[in-house]
Amino acid sequence: MESTEIRDATPDDRAFIDSLSPRLAGVPHPPWHDGAAMRGFQDRFMAATLDDAEDGARTLIACAADGRRLGFIHMRPGKDGVTDEPCGYVSLLALVPEAEGRGIA
Repeated sequence: MESTEIRDATPDDRAFIDSLSPRLAGVPHPPWHDGAAMRGFQDRFMAATLDDAEDGARTLIACAADGRRLGFIHMRPGKDGVTDEPCGYVSLLALVPEAEGRGIA
């Protein structure tokens, strides 16, 4: 297995992150929405999530040993609905196709 580095995202990663929006938009396939509507929704959701990230939110980038970006995860703080304890939620997670099935996510 190739080694993977996890690092904080920087502004230079934004184009890479945005490039994965179509992959996320393709995950749900509700028959009442066409692909264009799903892509538009996903683009808006990602922009709202990343542009106005709440305090404590964090975006990480997974990179191959050679520096190629493999994917990202965006996490936000929250509270457990049952116990009211602090916890975190993964709001976005995506990989490039060649990184799937390699245990990176």
